[in-house]
Amino acid sequence: MVRLMASTKRYLALAAAAGATSAALLAPAAPAAAAPSCFSYYELTSSTEAVDAEGWAVCYDGTEKPITVNLFRRSPSGVWQQIATGYGYARHACEGTALTSYRVGLKTIQANCG
Repeated sequence: MVRLMASTKRYLALAAAAGATSAALLAPAAPAAAAPSCFSYYELTSSTEAVDAEGWAVCYDGTEKPITVNLFRRSPSGVWQQIATGYGYARHACEGTALTSYRVGLKTIQANCG
């Protein structure tokens, strides 16, 4: 279920990016650098058991490729510490129920998992 929702969100992000690119092509503009052919997409979810992170390169040709995922947890002193890594997917098993911040890419969530 989580992967299906993440896949749907990736397709919506790709469609939005493609629409913005199409609109930009219609407007006259000075020559610019070529747009990237792919962009990074991260998903971060939690349950009572774990925090899960996914990472994909979503490409404008419709393909997706897993990318390295580094999952971080914010310590009580405010320092981000890497707690899990993987290729396309990383998981951290909950160690308690304290409200804790987790981050992957630019996405951050708070979960009762610390």
